[in-house]
Amino acid sequence: IDLFLSCEDYSSEKLQVILTESNSNKSFSVPLIKGMGQKFVFIDSKTNNYIGDVKILIDGQLHDKTNGSGAIIYKYKGDSVGKTINISVNVPKYLNFSKSYTLTSNPQPITFILSPIYVELNLIDFPNNNMVRDLVVSLNGKQISTMMQTGLYKIDLNSMNKKYDLNITDPNGAYENSSISLTVNDNNLGKKINHEI
Repeated sequence: IDLFLSCEDYSSEKLQVILTESNSNKSFSVPLIKGMGQKFVFIDSKTNNYIGDVKILIDGQLHDKTNGSGAIIYKYKGDSVGKTINISVNVPKYLNFSKSYTLTSNPQPITFILSPIYVELNLIDFPNNNMVRDLVVSLNGKQISTMMQTGLYKIDLNSMNKKYDLNITDPNGAYENSSISLTVNDNNLGKKINHEI
């Protein structure tokens, strides 16, 4: 008789039993390998917020999307303990991420930090040289600026080393519409850029 044993918390096993008169009333012990789950959590390095809805690749294959708590669970069998896997992320607005991790027999939550692609834009009133608040910076008609407590504008962009033509508007009408071309690179990533309006 060919049997297939399946249990949510253990690895599946195939078993072949040959029934004879001598073993018809006997019990058989079947060793099962306990399954495990490694939790990975992804956090934004700038805001310290959990990053949800991000596709996570394990060894180059799509594994899952992070949930609202920035987490995924990677399930594996006990015989995979000691195996090294590669975790990678390649999504808009964040630097490419790749990390190796060795599976253990006592999995504990592991936190990874993703670095956003952004600059801090300092909009200055010319010729008064004062910081200007409450403006809107947009790309293709969609607002991409976030006003910070410092008076700077956090500008989130999808990619590095790509030129973006941004529009600056004043909902209150005190300043004329203007524009700025930005390219985020290793030299200005996460840094302040001054721009006169």
